[in-house]
Amino acid sequence: MLPRNSSTTVLHPRRHEPAQTERRRSERTPISHLVCDAGGVIDLSTRGMRVLAEKPWHEGQIKNLTLTDGPHSVTIEARCIWSHPDADRHHVIGLAFDRIEPQQEGMLLRFATEHASTAPFSADPSSCH
Repeated sequence: MLPRNSSTTVLHPRRHEPAQTERRRSERTPISHLVCDAGGVIDLSTRGMRVLAEKPWHEGQIKNLTLTDGPHSVTIEARCIWSHPDADRHHVIGLAFDRIEPQQEGMLLRFATEHASTAPFSADPSSCH
């Protein structure tokens, strides 16, 4: 986990090169075989996630999303930090979890552990499911 005010370079999801410097409160885990109402989960932490979706979100938009792997699920409030179009007519969306309960955090940690992926990001939405 990174200190609260440290900066890290984040790789652009398509080009695997530095896209921007940003501040994170927790590290993201690349994910496979986990979906939510918005689409396929690309990466996940207890403070947010990145999703490959068919439709864009507006910055600041808040929705309750259910993440599921089949037998397990958790519903959590997510706020859109950013939304960018993908070359394949999809949208990559950065979401933050502003209010998280202990049981939700536990389930997110379980998902991150059980669905951790070492594969690089793919723009193919079927690879996120």
